Amino acid sequence: MADSTLQYFDQSYRDPQFFTTPELIRFCLQVAQLQPNETMMDLGCGDGRSLRIAAEEFGAKAVGVELDDQRFAEAQTMLQQDELRERVELRHASYLETPLEGVDVIYLYLTRYSLGMLSFRFEELLPPGIRIVVHTFTLPGYEHHEVHQFATPMGEMIPVYLYCS
Repeated sequence: MADSTLQYFDQSYRDPQFFTTPELIRFCLQVAQLQPNETMMDLGCGDGRSLRIAAEEFGAKAVGVELDDQRFAEAQTMLQQDELRERVELRHASYLETPLEGVDVIYLYLTRYSLGMLSFRFEELLPPGIRIVVHTFTLPGYEHHEVHQFATPMGEMIPVYLYCS
């Protein structure tokens, strides 16, 4: 199962850092229909920009998980504002070991490799009723419920996939 399957993945692998524009993050959270007082979790939250948007603009509680020391420090700095402290939690941990209980929406922008690792973990640990929004890549082993297209200012179309557990 998940633990035995995960042994075949390189646990030391780290995704390269790519940053998502605020406009695409907003679009993804709209696709997920994130509501005030719901909890959104970003697995691999980078500098924390998705957490700020979820808390400030959607009124949600935002939980970010980041293993990289530099990105975690950047997220801490970005999220120091007093008004965000009540709504944002930042965890310096691996997304492969983070509990998912109490989460309404999971936001993901990871490589196919990392999404593959997570899909095995989700098989066992994903509580029912969670909405997962992923852009650019699909979540292996899961059938998406919706696909939306985000148009960049350059005219590029980025697919946004919504999954429901």
